[in-house]
Amino acid sequence: MNPKVGLTASVLTLGFSVVFFLLVSGGAALLAGRPGENTALVFELPISPTALPSVAPARPAASPSPQPARPLVSPTPAQLFFRCNDGTRLVGTSRTGACEGRGGIALVSEVPLPADDPVASTPVAPASTVAPPAAPSPTPPPTPSPNEPPSGDPPPSPTPTSVMSFAPTAPNAPQEGAASTPQPADGTAAAPTATATVTSVPATSTPTATPTPSPSATARPEVTVVLPEQQPQLPSGNPASRSSIAGLWHKPIEDDIFLGRIVESGAGWVRTFLTWEDVEPTETSPPSYNWSASDRAIRLLRERGVQPLVNIVDPPSWAAFPTCGPFRSTAMQDRWLQFVRAAVERYSQPPYSVRMWMLYNEPDFRIQNPNDKFGGGWGGGCWGNHPTEYGAMLRATYPVIKAADPAAVVVMGPLAADGCGASFNCAFLREVLDPAKGNAGGSFDVASFNYFPFFRRNWEQFGTSLLGKAEGFRRTMAEVGVAKPVLVAETGIVLDGTPATATAQANYVAQALTLGLVDAGRPDGRGVQAVIWFTLRDSDDPNDRWGLLSPSGEVKPPFVVYQTWVKELAGLRFVRTESEPTYGTSPARVCDSGPYFCDALQKYVFASGDLEKWVLWIDAGPQRQGDRYLTSATRTVEAPADRMIALRDRNGATVGYEVQNGRARFVVGDSPLYVTLRR
Repeated sequence: MNPKVGLTASVLTLGFSVVFFLLVSGGAALLAGRPGENTALVFELPISPTALPSVAPARPAASPSPQPARPLVSPTPAQLFFRCNDGTRLVGTSRTGACEGRGGIALVSEVPLPADDPVASTPVAPASTVAPPAAPSPTPPPTPSPNEPPSGDPPPSPTPTSVMSFAPTAPNAPQEGAASTPQPADGTAAAPTATATVTSVPATSTPTATPTPSPSATARPEVTVVLPEQQPQLPSGNPASRSSIAGLWHKPIEDDIFLGRIVESGAGWVRTFLTWEDVEPTETSPPSYNWSASDRAIRLLRERGVQPLVNIVDPPSWAAFPTCGPFRSTAMQDRWLQFVRAAVERYSQPPYSVRMWMLYNEPDFRIQNPNDKFGGGWGGGCWGNHPTEYGAMLRATYPVIKAADPAAVVVMGPLAADGCGASFNCAFLREVLDPAKGNAGGSFDVASFNYFPFFRRNWEQFGTSLLGKAEGFRRTMAEVGVAKPVLVAETGIVLDGTPATATAQANYVAQALTLGLVDAGRPDGRGVQAVIWFTLRDSDDPNDRWGLLSPSGEVKPPFVVYQTWVKELAGLRFVRTESEPTYGTSPARVCDSGPYFCDALQKYVFASGDLEKWVLWIDAGPQRQGDRYLTSATRTVEAPADRMIALRDRNGATVGYEVQNGRARFVVGDSPLYVTLRR
């Protein structure tokens, strides 16, 4: 060999070795982080989920003996993997702007970095194993375990741990507080885009013994991240099945666009109205009825597989005045009975097949103006000063309906039972049932009420939110010896023009339906039969926006939430609750003043076959001050990782979560989450 060539090769070899040693040593020092710091694994994800990396087995670094393989994030073409000086891990395609605001780039690699090892060049053993002793080598010594303080330094004090959570949103999905955009008629939506957020979770302050690792082995906990696209997606389009409990309030029915939206929603029920005055505006003998409008409305619902809950309201003024209250005479009550019999005989048969009939709306309303057609109210019911007469009407009407259709279900008109005093008679239910007054305990099949969270404190002593009013009604009936199921005929939150109520309205859709399904699972058969959302669409009045749709039928955020709830929970049964109470005694914080509690974790468990579903949220509680519907509180919740199938948000988008020591960990806030597990 030429001596010059040999010398040159030796110098190059030595130089390359020195550079390699410095790179590895520097990488170890930079990746080790600051002593005592507990830093979480955080990803900032690309814009499209198709660009997100998938999880694949790692290739272990060279070692004297084989190390157990661990999952790493494998790259897509042209991706770079960064470690910032503040400990953040990033995935990107360019060095430009990477780690900006994070102390600059500490390390960049074209191959994936281990998910939780502070030194990229050191292989990591899973938490359940111990790495074998390392053989002598010229490489730098291994970095101490996160639980082992460096020599000469005091043990680290507990510090908050950052827990990663994802908030995927569909690019074209309507956002709270923003202008709504119509979704396709078939309910399809664009693929969700995932963004990453970090929630600080306080570490425990209880001192714990730190095990001293042996000189020859160090065990490190394994942390992996399950990304949204690695989980099963909900099917797009219409729900595969309808909910037996979810309903909608809508009037009129015949608008084609809204019929389509009803089908897309997955609702099993629609509360619709049969107005006596519209069918028989003029008193004739014999009676003459015009059924054309109601024929079409009910038929269109039945053709689409939706059950109509027919609410009979408003006699003509020749039979009653105000038209929401008692009849003019006994003869006029007889005309009412003739009309009811004709309606039930007609609509109990195919193609209509109506089974549920409701008599008036909010009959506990007190007449404010006897000279007004609707008694100074909004129509539908104003028997508040006449509970005995309303009881008599029920006693007369119930056998007529049962004679026309023995399978019919008769629902007492839904009571407000709030706003007591001049507007509503809050003793109405007890007085209607009292044998000494209305004596109507045997003249209906289901009691019903309208519930709005604004009045939540009136019922919280009996249960959380909607559950409290349902239980309060059952207790009132029990006082007079009546045991009947209940139905929520209206519930909702009205927008006040702020993003906060838009968010609260969307959250409450899933919360209300979940609570209704919980109550429906009562073993005594006296649970909630349906939860009717008020309303399907907004009115034209900008101050009266309760709907899931705009006045012209465009989809709003709560419509997507409603549709998602049906997809997640249709066909499931309630199993148990692991919720914190919101009244009496609770680990949650006191709301304004006791005994009400805010920020209580709500966890309801449902099941079907070999699947289990958790619905979770943080309940803002029955607050009086400030924003009564929302809270910034969060909790970190765990689930068995080996049973996890999917974690989804209220809109049905999958959410990423961490796995450590066999436990899946994710953050819960006031927006409901769905956890799907194997049983």
